[in-house]
Amino acid sequence: MSSDLEPRTAPGRRRASFAGWEHLLGLDGSAPPTASQTSDGQAVVYLRVSTPRQMLTAIDIDADGNSIATQREACTVRARRAKTPIAAEFVEPGNSAQSIAKRPVFREMLRYIEEHPEVTYVVIYMRSRAFRNLADAAITKRILASMGVKLISAKEDFGEGYMADAMEAVTDIMNEVQVRQSGEDIKQKMRHKAVNGGT
Repeated sequence: MSSDLEPRTAPGRRRASFAGWEHLLGLDGSAPPTASQTSDGQAVVYLRVSTPRQMLTAIDIDADGNSIATQREACTVRARRAKTPIAAEFVEPGNSAQSIAKRPVFREMLRYIEEHPEVTYVVIYMRSRAFRNLADAAITKRILASMGVKLISAKEDFGEGYMADAMEAVTDIMNEVQVRQSGEDIKQKMRHKAVNGGT
């Protein structure tokens, strides 16, 4: 007989391991990692669109930043402003995955950074393009910081220091709220359509 305090897992499902997180969380005696902004090193660029159609949208048609071309131009300008050459570009094409765990190109980028210590920046167009929830954003920031890498946004300038960290977190929270609201809206519309005989 199990108590209410015992952890529950689905039958046949293995619980995730805590191993490997001690260093990132500073539990092994080391200080939690931080990444400081520097003009040395190189940058990688991460570009992402949610649908295949956005891959084909020209920059002059889509000035709002949904297209890869628009994102690339803004990220190039931001890297130039940081006086950092771009070493590699990673494009996540037409992938609407809510989590970075379901984005193979994102994981490929992290492996590249691990193998190339000269990389000190990851440049993204906007945080909403890279992260759909607060947890992914926080975990990624900690992983990058442990490798001495800073993530910067081409369209959002939060500055430096603890207030900048707070504004990043608020932005990530609001992005997650928007994603959840959109999801609920879509579900409601689909239910309404089904009730009225739609497919």
